[in-house]
Amino acid sequence: MTDEAEMDALVRRCRENLKAGRAPLDGLTAAETERLRTRYWTFEDVHDDEGLLKVATNAIQTPDESLNRYFNVRDAIEQLATPFGHMLLAPPYAPASRPLVGRIADQLPGMFENGSIYTHGESFYLYALVCAGRTDRWYEEIARTLPSNLIPDLSTAPPHQQSNFFVGPAHAAYGTNLFSNFTGSLAWYRRGIERVVGLVPEFDGLCIDPRPPRGWGRYRVMRTFRGSRFLVDFAPGDKLGVELDGRPCHALIPAGALTPGAPHRIEVTYPSD
Repeated sequence: MTDEAEMDALVRRCRENLKAGRAPLDGLTAAETERLRTRYWTFEDVHDDEGLLKVATNAIQTPDESLNRYFNVRDAIEQLATPFGHMLLAPPYAPASRPLVGRIADQLPGMFENGSIYTHGESFYLYALVCAGRTDRWYEEIARTLPSNLIPDLSTAPPHQQSNFFVGPAHAAYGTNLFSNFTGSLAWYRRGIERVVGLVPEFDGLCIDPRPPRGWGRYRVMRTFRGSRFLVDFAPGDKLGVELDGRPCHALIPAGALTPGAPHRIEVTYPSD
């Protein structure tokens, strides 16, 4: 059984406890409880209040001592799933809702914030998966909203540009793409990718913290940081180990140790289950 399957089994047991009126962790061993705490209760806080999907993904990213809250958020997000990613909300607002919700009800159902698959909201969801340690799921989900998932018979976007949104299923143009190269989501996509591959730029230097999906094994990354060029090789091992140009170093490579314009080689081993 894979790690994802094992975690899903633990989640189901917690949900069954809740339905039966018991505490969610009732009957779980100390080791199983610790796995759940590590996976679901240690997250980073990202503040944003635009849109229902964004609010829901923030609830995953924010620390909270209630597994029931996590389960409810996860189930709610999956009700928004489509082959192109997750709708920002469903069902869309109708004009009759305008006195209650304002301008969003003026937008056609399935367009823009009113029920489209909004790339910015999806990027928050993807980053939440990374923060939650669910990089296997992140790897599956990120492909849905990338330009490589465009359907030629439907798409109205260039195959090399990230669209602002996919038109949602409540509209006749479902699956088409509008406002390509007009999204602020790319920084969030990049941030998530950096955290997964394990090359995280920080003020003091370059942090080595790989979190690859299962099955990646060995992989190689090339990137530029503070004017220096890096070729980084990652390989599974017993624990995290970092070598910079053949010498052991800390996981945070200080910016002062780098020579602008010079190439550097980094060898990384990372713990794998």
